[in-house]
Order: sequence, then C-alpha cells, then structure tokens
Amino acid sequence: MKKYLSTLTGLVLLFCAKSALAVDPLTLGFSINQVEKSLNSVVDNSREAGDFLIARTAQELLFLLDSFEASNQKLLKTAFKSVGQERRQFIGGIEKAISELNTGVVTTLDRSERVVDQAYQLVKDVTFDTYPTIFRYRGSVVVPGETSDIRLSIRGANLTHGQPYLVLDGKSYPAKRPTTQDLIVTIPRSVFGHDENSIIYKTGKLHISYESGGFLGFFTDEEEVSYDICLIILPTNLGSASITYEVLGTARREKIYRGEWSHRGRSGCRSFSQAPAAQGRRFDPDRSSITRYSGNRRGEGRGITIRDTGMSMAICVSRGTFDRDDGFAHYRYSFLEYWTEPTATPSSKQLKVAWLTVGTATIGTNVDKVILTFTDFTGKQTKHTPSSNPDAQYGEMSFDDQGVILLRPKIPNDLAAL
Repeated sequence: MKKYLSTLTGLVLLFCAKSALAVDPLTLGFSINQVEKSLNSVVDNSREAGDFLIARTAQELLFLLDSFEASNQKLLKTAFKSVGQERRQFIGGIEKAISELNTGVVTTLDRSERVVDQAYQLVKDVTFDTYPTIFRYRGSVVVPGETSDIRLSIRGANLTHGQPYLVLDGKSYPAKRPTTQDLIVTIPRSVFGHDENSIIYKTGKLHISYESGGFLGFFTDEEEVSYDICLIILPTNLGSASITYEVLGTARREKIYRGEWSHRGRSGCRSFSQAPAAQGRRFDPDRSSITRYSGNRRGEGRGITIRDTGMSMAICVSRGTFDRDDGFAHYRYSFLEYWTEPTATPSSKQLKVAWLTVGTATIGTNVDKVILTFTDFTGKQTKHTPSSNPDAQYGEMSFDDQGVILLRPKIPNDLAAL
C-alpha cells in the first residue's frame, strides 16, 4: 500500500505555514511546534528584508525538523523531558541556530552550511534509518540573461529507493542519483519567465519513496515523502539608480541705470563720468545713451564717450557781457550694466540596470554635488558619491573624470550558490 506524506515545511518567500499541532504544552510535539513557528518567522522576516541566505538556512532547518517529527510520531505526546537526551539536544540545536539567524551571526554561505550541518548531525541518530531526509539544495537561483539549464543539486540521506522526481508546474522531472546522498534535477531554462521588477518564487515538490514497517524485512509498505523546493527567479531589472547633481555654469545678469547731469554757470566746463558698480562688470554701449534734455544755447555737452568700461562727458557754459542769464545744459543718461555670475543648476538622471548589462549615465565634467541612489530589486538603498562610494550588494558604481558613471551588476557569490 502506498501512502503519501507531505512535509508542509513552508518555503523561501512563499512558504505555507504549517498548521499548529494540537498538543499539550511541555510535550515533544509542543516543542517542535514552537520551534517551527520561530523558523517560519525567520523565513517571513528574511523575505521582507530580501535576505535569501537566511531564508534558505531556515528552510533547510525546517526540512530537518520535518524529518525529525515524521520519525518520532509515537513520541509527540510524550513529555519533552522524557524523550531522551539525543532528541532534546536536537531541539536545543535548532533553537541555537534560530538565535544565530536572528542575531546576524549567519552572514556567509559557509556559515549557513555549518549551522545546517550541525543540526543534521544531531538529527541523524533520532530518525528512522530508512526515512529519506534532505537538508540542502543548490542551483535554484534563475538569473535573467543566462542561457544554461537549471541544475538543482540536492543533498540528504536515505535517497536510494525508487525513482525520485520533481514536479514543477504540473510537469515531472526525474532526478539522477550520482551518490547515495545526492540527487540532480535538470530543468530547462525555457520554462522560466521573468518579471521586470519583481522576484518570482516558483515552488516544486520533490517526491522520494521509501519502504517502511514490515517484519524482518517482509510485508513492508512503500511510502512517499515530498519536500518543497523553491526556485528564486530574479527580475529582469537588477535595480534602478537615481542620479542627482548640479551643472556648473555662468549666467549673464543685467541692470539698467538712469540719471541726470546738469551744469549752470558763467564760464567753464564740468566733467561727469559713470563707471561700472563693481569689478568685472561692464556697460553695453549699444544699449547705453547720453541725451540732451534741456538747456540754453550757452550750455553744451562735449566729449561724450560711451564705452564698456564707462561713460563720460563735460558740460561747458558761458555768459557774455550782454547775456541776461548764465549758460545752462541738462543731460540725461541711461546705461545697461551687465556681469556674469556662477550658477549651479539642479539636474537628474534615472537609470535602470539589467542583470549582466553595465548601466551607463553621462553627466559631464563641470558638475558638483553628485549623488547616486541605488535601489536594488529587494528594495534596499545605498547612496554613492565620487568621494564616498560604499559597496552595494548587487552593484558596483564608478565615477570617472570624463563625467561618466558606470553601474556594473554584481551577483553575490552566496546568492549565486543558492
């Protein structure tokens, strides 16, 4: 007779949380339930943070916890203190691993694998010898632009019976068995599509059969256990960059001045002049003028000069013996003064970056206050400037002296290995 068991482990980023066990406190079943809740919480939190390494570590611990639970069904209602030291050590080891996941101790793939390996060593002695267990799989990240097929490498124990297979989107893919502890499943890349900006999590079920029960090797039942395998399909866009900066330049400023010069007297000349208000300023002769406004015939303007460096003239007057009044002249002047001032004009550029493609933005050389804000596909942001360019998890930024910004995609080794 064939029975089908389900692991119900919950997956990276689309895990289905296992229903709570109806068990009494202080039993082995209750302890398993509490640890499982904590692991699912780690999965949910790491999903929100885009931390694939932590999520995968928690999932692999859930695989082991499921195998432990399935192998100890008869002890689930037994008081935890009475189930034996090895079983208590396994639960304690999982709790320690959860603490390490929550406190940031697990930051590399190597550390993640050590955590899972330690838990596996503890669970080996308290599971049935024939019960298939998996505790690791790799090759599940689908990167846009790559062309090779997806090759899942799965490691576990007791994988020798029957023909294991993976079901994904209703299609079955047989597993090869290079060793008694390893399975290889190859999936054509063509079955995966990519969203432009969002991660897709596609779940397949790995089915493994085994023999259970029986007496002295006879009358055994063939049963099947399934494990959820989650593939991480990265979006087409690695992320986006918002570049803000100021374009440096100059702008012409202008101001028009108007005034009057006048002189009255019996004789002589009086000089008048006007120079720019500040160093670096000039007059525009074509838009400047000196014109006579009023006066008598014994008052006149002489030497009227208008240049970019200033304007000048003299008003000369006279009065003859028989003239009844003094000489008089009245002139009005108008000049346009201009100068240049430095400017900093705000500007910006937006850049989308695809995997395996270098993003380029040209902002020119005469710029200042350049800030690049990079938002990767997980939503994490980092800020970069030519003088302060920290590492970004999924990209490398460079600023050259020709005003070109390059954003090179980066696939972290730990992510690529998952």
